[in-house]
Amino acid sequence: MIGINCYTNDPEKIEAYCADLNMQYRNVWNGESICADYMIKGAPIFYLINKDGQVVYSQIGHDEKRLTDNIEKILNPPQAN
Repeated sequence: MIGINCYTNDPEKIEAYCADLNMQYRNVWNGESICADYMIKGAPIFYLINKDGQVVYSQIGHDEKRLTDNIEKILNPPQAN
């Protein structure tokens, strides 16, 4: 998982924001082109992108439990009988 900041190039602001939300994953900045490519208009927004580059899940807002639960469902689908 990688967080991409589209709105500031100030590493201290990004680090403080991530610390406040206890984000335990890598975050980068200078993401303006990525935000334009994915038409991101608000934050935070999360995308799960498969190995073929397709968005298979998206979530607006920081809700770690909901994000984790949905990723688990995608990565471990129920087995058909």
